[in-house]
Amino acid sequence: MSDPTYPTVLSPAQKSRRAQETNELARQGLRHNAVATLGGLACLLVGLPFVGIAVSWWFSRKSQAVGNPALLGRTVLWVDVVATAVLAVVVLRVVLAIAAAPAA
Repeated sequence: MSDPTYPTVLSPAQKSRRAQETNELARQGLRHNAVATLGGLACLLVGLPFVGIAVSWWFSRKSQAVGNPALLGRTVLWVDVVATAVLAVVVLRVVLAIAAAPAA
């Protein structure tokens, strides 16, 4: 049985493979964070922030699964949440204004 106080010695091939895996996970995290950010912003600009919530949440979770904190993707997620709340209030006020209008 090996002693856990000593570090594991890796061969150069193992170090190279580990570095490649780490770099690939970092690229995946950046890619998922970029999709979360840009997808959420695109949905916000089109006027569908509720769709942007789903896109940002999904890809932020995928980014976090590979070790990327996805701060920008989560920020866009909360911007989409606020925009959805504002949109819901505006729609509610319009519906109530139409319902309260006198019939001609």
